[in-house]
Amino acid sequence: ALPLSMAALTVAVQMLMPPLMELVNTPLHLLALDIYAVPERSAAKRLAFVISRFQTSLAVRMGRAVSSFGIGGVGNRIIGTALRRALIR
Repeated sequence: ALPLSMAALTVAVQMLMPPLMELVNTPLHLLALDIYAVPERSAAKRLAFVISRFQTSLAVRMGRAVSSFGIGGVGNRIIGTALRRALIR
């Protein structure tokens, strides 16, 4: 048996997945910004740019993801479920 209820696991996943996705999204976003801003830059300089901005950008993007998609997603699911149940009655 799981130590957490299904509802608790759902909330945990909704809170954890958005910031974890930023581990993939952030370097891609930084690379795209660099390609757009400086099209002639070499691959080595692009990699250096991504590495130099990664930690700060990741922290900001994770914070945004938790607040908007994590907390917002949980709240939206709870309110939506309550409203659907009220409509069924």
